[in-house]
Amino acid sequence: MKMDDFDRQIIDRLMKNARISFRKIARDLGVSPMTVVKRVKKMEEAGYIRGYTVLLDYSKVKEACKLCIMVRVKSGFRAENVGREISKLRGCISVNYVTGNFDLAIIAVCKGKEGIGEFLSKLSSIEGVERADSHLVIKEIKPGGD
Repeated sequence: MKMDDFDRQIIDRLMKNARISFRKIARDLGVSPMTVVKRVKKMEEAGYIRGYTVLLDYSKVKEACKLCIMVRVKSGFRAENVGREISKLRGCISVNYVTGNFDLAIIAVCKGKEGIGEFLSKLSSIEGVERADSHLVIKEIKPGGD
């Protein structure tokens, strides 16, 4: 299956609100709800849509600290394998294989200073991690200016 512009419009709406009804999407796009249902099902079966999730506003969660961590992987280790191990850590939100001076970009959420210390300690103990450069997220800038 190859995605077309219509599929992208559906995806755009689902990414903004995974709970939006197919009826609402259909009304927005001027098609029948069954057309949207069939397209979404095809995209799920083809693996374009892997699941649906809840996005928390961590600024409202007591003592939640969001981190952006850049990781350099030791020579002789595969970044993807190291990334898989990192993704198992409690609090890890995402692991991305990136270009540049680092190999992986990690987003994690921890509870307070102690949680940050614990996460970074566990991260550095993973075999293959050469360096971890962590940054505390002060404020998330949401897409579209909302």
